[in-house]
Amino acid sequence: MKQWHMVLLAAKLSGQGTEVIKNLVLVDVTPLSLGINLVGDITYVVVPRNTPIPVEKEHVFRTSVDFQKEVKFKIYEGERVQRKDKNLLGQFVLHGIHPAPKGETKITVTFKIDSNGILHVSAEESISGEKNQITLINREGRLSKEEIDRMVNEAQRCRMEDEQFKEKILAKNSLEDCAYRVRKLVKDDEVISKVPSGYLKYLSEAVNKTINWLRHDVPMDVDVYNSKKDELKEMSSTLSEMSQYGAAKRPKFLQ
Repeated sequence: MKQWHMVLLAAKLSGQGTEVIKNLVLVDVTPLSLGINLVGDITYVVVPRNTPIPVEKEHVFRTSVDFQKEVKFKIYEGERVQRKDKNLLGQFVLHGIHPAPKGETKITVTFKIDSNGILHVSAEESISGEKNQITLINREGRLSKEEIDRMVNEAQRCRMEDEQFKEKILAKNSLEDCAYRVRKLVKDDEVISKVPSGYLKYLSEAVNKTINWLRHDVPMDVDVYNSKKDELKEMSSTLSEMSQYGAAKRPKFLQ
């Protein structure tokens, strides 16, 4: 049984007494959203549910750790937020990517579904040009209509729960990104030449403490992540002002 859903498009109604559908067009669509794994047990949807096929969509991702040399991509289908609630279709590894600080290396991921319903997923790293891909036949590892309906209904019932989980993970990821940006700023040669070593040490310790705290992977409320992020942003702002205006912008404990 072909797993792609069929929908009616461009149907014109005419006739006298009994309406007759003319100019009927049948179009295949994706029965479930298709996406790829992100940090924190969530996925990014590249091709939304009910997208007409054939289709080709792409998204640019960035490395999630410092000096990353390979990335494992997992392709999922489903409407829930967490990976455990989705159907894993396949996976592949992109080797030989350009090692750089977290977030600096870009990888373009492309989802392409042809007219036969075959899914092609590729990943290409922008600097090295390294590329890898996987092809998934629409019958391999796919779900039955009953399973698809169950997943859609379950997603509707759990929408609020999923949104809360997603919001929490995104807040955590945002805090981590902020911490790495500040750490990079602290190590900048120009900043080091203009800012007192005492404040650089103070800020570096705060950043490392935040990163180590995040690595314990203890779930926290969104407000906790946002509060810690605001603290780092405030310290980072002070650092930028000090590097630009000098001693006049030193925090009180350094004056």
